[in-house]
Amino acid sequence: MTREDVDRHLERLINEAYIETVHLEELRSLLSNLLHWLFKLGTAGTILRYWAHSRLREVDALLRVREVEAETLYGAKTYRWGSHAEERRFAEAWAECTSKYQDARGHHHIDKLMAEDPNDLYVSPVSDEARVAAATAIQWLGSPVGQSFLYKLNYRKETPNGTDSP
Repeated sequence: MTREDVDRHLERLINEAYIETVHLEELRSLLSNLLHWLFKLGTAGTILRYWAHSRLREVDALLRVREVEAETLYGAKTYRWGSHAEERRFAEAWAECTSKYQDARGHHHIDKLMAEDPNDLYVSPVSDEARVAAATAIQWLGSPVGQSFLYKLNYRKETPNGTDSP
């Protein structure tokens, strides 16, 4: 997408004209990256950050209306799910939690978790790499080693017959 395309699509967004879903998804990605870099500027980019955040919310709202959900990112070891059902359970619970939960400002769990100040009005969205890293750590908790780690901390998995296991 060229600069002119971005300008044209943003103009169409502002004027409430129809924009194809694929272009909305590209705009979402560009605005998300812009917002990420503007947070690094600190107070110098505050006004532009507010603008980018509001445009990003508009794009997300349009995509939700069209029932286009953001891509769910799983951990790096999904191949293990076939032999480790508990890993899959942890990974899917995390994916559901991160895809469905948003606070009033549209922030997800991971955005708040990774923010310098989670109480800030506008927290920077985290990168896909950070999302995959978090999902991998959560999935690891479902692995035999992760379950052993939780067991040592006195977290017990409840089973139908009332026993617990590492």
